Amino acid sequence: MVTNFQCDVLVVGAGPAGAVCAAKLAKEGFEVICVDKEKKPGQAHTPKIDITENKGIEEIIKELKLDYLAKTNKSLWFSPKDKFTFVSSIHDLFFLRGTSQDSLDYSLFLAMEDNNVDVWLDSKPIKLNMAFDKVESVLIQKKNKKVLVKPKLVVVATGEDSFFYKNLGITERDKTTIVGFGALMSNLSMEDKTTNIFFDANYAPGGYFFTGRVSKGIGIAMIVANKAKLKQPIKKSFYDFIKKNSEVYGVMLGAEPIEYNFGERTISRVSKNVVGNVALCGDSARTMSPIFAYGVNPAIRSGYLLAEKIIKHKLGETALIEYEKELKKQFKTSYQDLVLRKVYDNLSNADFDFLVDTANYLHSKQHLDKLVDTDEYKIEHLLKALLRKPGKTILLAVKGLACFFKSS
Repeated sequence: MVTNFQCDVLVVGAGPAGAVCAAKLAKEGFEVICVDKEKKPGQAHTPKIDITENKGIEEIIKELKLDYLAKTNKSLWFSPKDKFTFVSSIHDLFFLRGTSQDSLDYSLFLAMEDNNVDVWLDSKPIKLNMAFDKVESVLIQKKNKKVLVKPKLVVVATGEDSFFYKNLGITERDKTTIVGFGALMSNLSMEDKTTNIFFDANYAPGGYFFTGRVSKGIGIAMIVANKAKLKQPIKKSFYDFIKKNSEVYGVMLGAEPIEYNFGERTISRVSKNVVGNVALCGDSARTMSPIFAYGVNPAIRSGYLLAEKIIKHKLGETALIEYEKELKKQFKTSYQDLVLRKVYDNLSNADFDFLVDTANYLHSKQHLDKLVDTDEYKIEHLLKALLRKPGKTILLAVKGLACFFKSS
């Protein structure tokens, strides 16, 4: 016999997007069930540190009492021959991932519990029952039994899980697989609360090597790259990068690995983010940055945005219509973003040297934060910076145009 449950919202996935959405909705009085396939919070992640910017999420973090280890606004950017130090008004947050009680994942679980979300771990959907293009009920494998949930709305925040894509006819275009390998580290030779980003097209094509240190005892070192562009396993590229780059070697000298981690993420455009009474958010909606593949910030923001729309329209159809419109404005990977992704995939070390040199010049004329936000100075200084080396500017422009026409 199958047990029946009813709820206002069924959230599938207890990561940053799903848990934030569930906690916010339950806080406002909605009946929410959140199911997750893992047996305990954070089990999907080998212990690691995720670094993401605080813009748009610090108030959410305070409201839901989510944990982060530290924050920094200082980063060092290295091309093979140049270096740029950037102190920004926007901070990066260091999030510990995994099962420990000071991890983001555990604090997301507590946020749901504190706000009376009915959390089902070791559970996953196995069948959707449709009626008039809407999900009428979802059959859930809950540990060793089957239960039937009848929700008014369904929130999908399952990341790379293809169950809902297949069942709802959602397709992807312009897919790029980003692969990463690295380790949680101790004793990195760099300042506390600082990040370093290293570019090298030979060892991290379409990606970069980054290090971040919270304190002497904990930090992260990782390489990410476009999987299709790699000429060797990502693990070998990680060690080769350390051997070949003196700056990275200096940072890693004396450091000790605590836990290794490996992962893949997909950058793409999904055909739709709302189907009937089902809405996608976070990685399921492919909200991550198309260039750097950051995911935590857009996951939190998209989950919270969806909750706000549902609260405002009291589960009405307008909630998901408004959510999809706003999602496209704030997060949707556009055609232009994907062209930029292809340009980035094809940058050479000479291009990286030129770009870091240009960033240095721009920053000397006007703080980069202001250049990004203020149109008055942006074009003037950008043109001056690029025209300092017209030959390199033309070559980079030709490369961009080639990627544009190839994508058309």
